[in-house]
Amino acid sequence: MNQSLSKVYFPNLNAIRFIAALMVIFHHIENDKKRFAMLNMADEPTFYKLGALGVVLFFVLSGFLITYLLLTENKVTNTISIKSFYMRRILKIWPLYLLITAIGFFVVPHFAFINAPHLEVVTSSNFGFKLLLFVTMLPNIALAIFSPIPIISHLWSIGVEEQFYLFWPILMKKINNKWLMIFGFIIAYYILIHYLPYRLGNNNPTKIFFKWAKKSPFDCMAIGGLFSLLIFSTNDKVVRLKSILFKKWLQWVVLIFTVYAIISGLEMQLMTNKVYSVLFGLIICNFAANPNRIFSLEFGWLSYLGKISYGIYIYHPIAIISVLRLCAAYNITSNLIIYPTVVAFTIGIAALSFKYFENYFIHLKHKFTKVISGNDALTPVSK
Repeated sequence: MNQSLSKVYFPNLNAIRFIAALMVIFHHIENDKKRFAMLNMADEPTFYKLGALGVVLFFVLSGFLITYLLLTENKVTNTISIKSFYMRRILKIWPLYLLITAIGFFVVPHFAFINAPHLEVVTSSNFGFKLLLFVTMLPNIALAIFSPIPIISHLWSIGVEEQFYLFWPILMKKINNKWLMIFGFIIAYYILIHYLPYRLGNNNPTKIFFKWAKKSPFDCMAIGGLFSLLIFSTNDKVVRLKSILFKKWLQWVVLIFTVYAIISGLEMQLMTNKVYSVLFGLIICNFAANPNRIFSLEFGWLSYLGKISYGIYIYHPIAIISVLRLCAAYNITSNLIIYPTVVAFTIGIAALSFKYFENYFIHLKHKFTKVISGNDALTPVSK
């Protein structure tokens, strides 16, 4: 191996990613139980926003790790290879993404068992255009225009990430003042979402554009990048700030408040995705880079589940629909059966996929790597 290679590993990130995946799975279980006309908690505060917040956590994690890897590559090699970055993304994300896309368009419509109730004919309308949007990594635009497509609508988040990383390494390479770049990006995005829609009118193209923009929270990933820069920087003022953010009492306050806000479905105008992104960023920083973290999640089995979390995220709709169809057929309504069965089935599929499919491409991507991530399998919804 090239001796110039540098290895980056953050503890606890695998575990946090698996937790994010569980948040999404639990939300989708309740939503799909509603589709099956089963007793459900889809509209309860705890579950209503749980999936969206799980994706926000994915985005912050992704922005944190990728930005840190780009900062490290720039430090080690005095540059950032845009071509190599894109190749790593393609090899890590695209094979499994395209596989599940093919299943969604060409397999699911012919098998009612894994097709979502009341959405059986969604794929057939505008088939070619929808397929084009998914294949070109624009599933979030498809979701902004059309109804959800069974089994693969959750790929919108993968599209958001790939679109973000189309320009993020270029900004990281070209702009020297990283603090100004990241803060400027977050502010510009806020203006785009909250002020420009009122200035540009409400015609169809504009409406679709802003609907896409609102479903593409690039700012969450940029906030993750901001916390990555905070950890990476050795500036005296930043070091002093870190010493405050790393205090144990603050870790407990942030963690307890965040968990409470998620579980209670805290409804405050203040609790936007940006606020959750900051809270998640603080938690990630402490678990990943604070030697005095309040506790550790670095367990072998939990780390492994985090490593296969991309597959868990990709395959979980198939597991949910299959399990709910069986439960509906046999009149099984107990969550003590539904939840463990869905999670176990999802993990089983993801484990097989990781070993026999994804690993081949992950090994190929190291040919384009100057900085190795020990959290290599973290991508999701995320590397």
